[in-house]
Amino acid sequence: MLYPTKKSISVLTLAGCFSILQFTVGVTNSNAQSSEVQQLLNEINSMEGEADQLIQRMIAEDWQRIYRLSCQGLIQEANQLTKNGDYWATQVNIPHYAARASGNYAASERRYQEYNRRCR
Repeated sequence: MLYPTKKSISVLTLAGCFSILQFTVGVTNSNAQSSEVQQLLNEINSMEGEADQLIQRMIAEDWQRIYRLSCQGLIQEANQLTKNGDYWATQVNIPHYAARASGNYAASERRYQEYNRRCR
């Protein structure tokens, strides 16, 4: 029969303490990372809110401009914005150009809507 020696008990105790220390450090790091991640998410949500407010303000300003345009001006701007959107849509190798195309199409659509409402 093998009986544990003092040395083997000490090694096992030390290994157990080391495992507990690793677990404690891992949990602490995990909590710190979670805190950092939560802080980043809060900043992202704040920026998203600011971006949404900016977009809404720009659309409201665009509608004010649209209301001041004549029927002829509405059609001219709508056609030009559609052409601009078509141009940016063809620039497929640059990702943010798709957003430019989409923005031009949306602005054009607002003008066509107002033209149909007011001028037809």
